[in-house]
Amino acid sequence: KIKFAPNLFNFENQPEYNLEVITSPLIETGFYLSTVDEFYHKYTLDMSSYNSGDVVFIRIYVQDNVNEITEIPSNGTEYQIIRHFTFTVQ
Repeated sequence: KIKFAPNLFNFENQPEYNLEVITSPLIETGFYLSTVDEFYHKYTLDMSSYNSGDVVFIRIYVQDNVNEITEIPSNGTEYQIIRHFTFTVQ
């Protein structure tokens, strides 16, 4: 699942959306700009409700058959990673 929020700590009441699982990965620049990674999930965001200058925070929720739900990033995540899951609307 994926959620978008206007505030870093306000994901609780935001709607959640399903990520699309793809079999042929997207090959894109990863967290470390010197590497490329394979991405097997994607989501297309409708930008019509956003205005120029809006800051949007993203949180991904994953769960397998063994572990509890994992939030990425979570409330205790380092700022560098939170920035990787944030964008400003142009």
